[in-house]
Amino acid sequence: EVLGMSVHTVSVITFSLSLNVAFGTLISSWVFQRLDSILPWLVCRMLFITIPMIVQMVAFAAIPSVQSAHGIVALLFVIATTASTFFSGSIVTTNVEIDPINAPIAHSIFIGVGQMPGFLGPAIMAALIQPGSSGGWSSFFYIIAGFAGLGVIAVLIGYALYPNEWKNRSKSGE
Repeated sequence: EVLGMSVHTVSVITFSLSLNVAFGTLISSWVFQRLDSILPWLVCRMLFITIPMIVQMVAFAAIPSVQSAHGIVALLFVIATTASTFFSGSIVTTNVEIDPINAPIAHSIFIGVGQMPGFLGPAIMAALIQPGSSGGWSSFFYIIAGFAGLGVIAVLIGYALYPNEWKNRSKSGE
């Protein structure tokens, strides 16, 4: 059992989360196209980049305080839904629009940094749940929320370091 649920139930939830990301990508793409026709280029991109990251950060930080498996699953669906926005109108699109020639390199860096919690998560979790350690499960989710927060900071640093690229694209995209 995991969180008081059978392995079959956990498998169904995992599969459902994958479908959620797939359908969420289609829906967020539709929403992005509508917002892109209404909002200025920079505003639309910043909304699609930062808001999902902030929602993920809050959801990860909220997991330790949720007492029921249903609540945790609901938060996981929120996290999966926000992750789906990264594929349409956000990190992928912005890289290509700002610098098409170097977009593959920039995208690789984004993906590499984005995968860090997946690589480091098991190691951090193992260290936190060692017998005699004072961490535990709660600390793990706070650390992962911190990684999501680093994503928001990285976007803002990218904007601060290269404002001309964003402004030039913003002028040509409107």
